[in-house]
Amino acid sequence: MKRSDEEVIEQIRDALAIWADAEPVPEPTLSTVVELTPSNRSVPRRESRWIAAAAALVLVSLGAIVAFRPDGSSPAIEVGPDPSSITEIAVGRSFGVRGLESTDDAVWVTSQFDEQLYRVDPVTNSVVATFPIPEHIEGIRAFGGSLWLSRYDPDEVIEVDPTTGALTTRLAFESQPSLVDDGEHLWAIALRDGEGKVVQIDPVTAEVVDEFPLGATPGPAVIDGDSLWVANHGSTTVSKVDLAERSAVGVIDVGGEPRSIVAAGGSIWVAVNSGHATGVDAGGGGDSEPTGSVVRIDPLTAEMTSSVTTGRWIHSVAADGDAVWATNFRDGTVSVIDVRSGALIATTPIGNRPGGVAIGHGSIWITPHRRNVLVRIDLAAPLEAAAVPDIARSFDVGSATTYIRCSGSGSPTVILEGNTEEGAAWAVVEARLARTTRVCVFEPVGTAEPAEDGLARPASKVADELGEALSAIGEDGPFVVVGEWFNGYYAQLFADRHRDSVVALVLVNGVGADYIDRSRALLPADALDRFENAISERPDMHLLEESAAEVAAIEGFGDLPIVVLANATGDPAVSSATSDPILTVAETAAIGRLLEETRREVAAQSTEGRVVVADGEVTPTDIVDATVSLLQR
Repeated sequence: MKRSDEEVIEQIRDALAIWADAEPVPEPTLSTVVELTPSNRSVPRRESRWIAAAAALVLVSLGAIVAFRPDGSSPAIEVGPDPSSITEIAVGRSFGVRGLESTDDAVWVTSQFDEQLYRVDPVTNSVVATFPIPEHIEGIRAFGGSLWLSRYDPDEVIEVDPTTGALTTRLAFESQPSLVDDGEHLWAIALRDGEGKVVQIDPVTAEVVDEFPLGATPGPAVIDGDSLWVANHGSTTVSKVDLAERSAVGVIDVGGEPRSIVAAGGSIWVAVNSGHATGVDAGGGGDSEPTGSVVRIDPLTAEMTSSVTTGRWIHSVAADGDAVWATNFRDGTVSVIDVRSGALIATTPIGNRPGGVAIGHGSIWITPHRRNVLVRIDLAAPLEAAAVPDIARSFDVGSATTYIRCSGSGSPTVILEGNTEEGAAWAVVEARLARTTRVCVFEPVGTAEPAEDGLARPASKVADELGEALSAIGEDGPFVVVGEWFNGYYAQLFADRHRDSVVALVLVNGVGADYIDRSRALLPADALDRFENAISERPDMHLLEESAAEVAAIEGFGDLPIVVLANATGDPAVSSATSDPILTVAETAAIGRLLEETRREVAAQSTEGRVVVADGEVTPTDIVDATVSLLQR
């Protein structure tokens, strides 16, 4: 007999409660446990309890109905293998979408590099107004009939008229302000006069009417009743501030750096990022992998009551009455936490480095850092389940770090090679392929740890380090290797050096080794300067010419099946870098012909090579379909 939704959830919650009673805070998660499956060792009792609980959650994510109502009245969200109902709304021309706020009749977005404020109509899913703003705007707060922008470098609060876009007021600070309101007053929390302060702003006059010291370096904040909760920047603490008493009344150590904070379900929820040992390098040493957890605080006792890990680095959290949503920046996913049980009830793939998150108009709104779009997730539709890694490891490669994670089962194993989330939503590709076969995601130096972007390697070194990582985790092929744009150089070098184990290549918008040199000859001087600047600012492009020379030395791939998937549109790297001034029609057409020619040349390196042109931009579905077609050969 089929169980009701309530019976399913009750059974899972009972299992989680039994496990939680035996486990201290913080909880481990599947994404941060090393080598859960490929082993002959016995599983300790402590670990087996976690695996059982995790398995229960996986079963839920693959087909059960989650008892979760985002607005108290909408249908329960189903989590399963079908794609989420996601709409992408084009915003500006450059990646770097940052600020995000949902109001009664609009969604507001800022673009850091376009220096624009966009008003999005949630009915038509389109930009209906655009206003110029200064650079470095990362926060928006709608209050008192105005929009209040939080800026860094310089640090200030800017009042904007949402009708005309006029910048009416500027208030200076000494760190980027966090903006909150209590329904009557606007508060800015930032450094001022050399110390952390809580500053009250009159929304009518836009003047500072009160301020008092916080006693810490403030970061994000939230108001809950008469209390202000502040995530202290550069620390592992959160401060509780009594607004009536105008003073901090408590400090809670949350075990990592607090990144974002919200109030929901009678609790305070803090996104906490910290190092967590997840792997051993090939030489036997250890490494530290950033782990993102959502910590729950009881506002009455000011004590941490639970913690659940969601991904490798949380950027932001948002909440409504029933759930907390956390964007897992490094994993390209979004997680949902039930505010009643504190349990992680779903993780869904988004891709493109999800950052800001807001709730409104029956949807979740997300600003991906690597694309100029606003992502909308319909809460009334099912959420697609993200891949659940059984291996997740970092490797110390000299003075730098690589990372690999694997999920799913089957053969051949698909390798997603060094893709930087600037084109296709690779977390979506990973999730869908993991339901068909084994899939491993590899992040090379500079991508695995963004702070090491200046240590990026040439393609040959990346290929070698991928081989070492696969060997260390016991993955010996056969492999289908997938790479996007210039990361396709990594895929080609790996295939060339592992001809016995690589059975196919998928090059998403792959280009020839001499593409950059040949495209330079087609650009006018001003566009060429912009193009060169754009290339120089990309950490993974530092050694592009060296990598291209290595690929050029490959003497073909024999009869290795190669699929070159191509956008029907032009090269976004060229168009974004040269969009002001815009290329002439003739110049754009010349770049397009060059792309077509180099892609045919790449495919011609094999007697089994072919070019497949998408209807528009290459989508995750296109990549999955092309890859699965090779698995079935």
